[in-house]
Amino acid sequence: MEVKKSPKADLRNRRMLFVEIGLCISLGLLLVGFEWTSKEKKEATLVADTVEIIEEEIIPITQQETTPPPRKFPRSPYFQTRSKSSTTTSRSKTASSISSMTQMSELRSWTM
Repeated sequence: MEVKKSPKADLRNRRMLFVEIGLCISLGLLLVGFEWTSKEKKEATLVADTVEIIEEEIIPITQQETTPPPRKFPRSPYFQTRSKSSTTTSRSKTASSISSMTQMSELRSWTM
């Protein structure tokens, strides 16, 4: 197949020229964009003709009432928590206390 175009009509030879022209145009637009100034708008202000005086309310300073700490009651030895090492001794104490309770209930039954 024969090439029918003339070498003058071929745009591939002028490709670098078009790239340079595009870069110059874009650089020019960039410089114009940075140098462009906008007009400053005037801000609208609201002016009141009458001025109302607002009196500040004085709030008295309050203090919290201090209450005494709650009274500590002595703990009963029967309700104390047991440690792991004293489990055998506390069991013997519990057994002795149970036996003394049964003795007391027997004494009560005799007196009544």
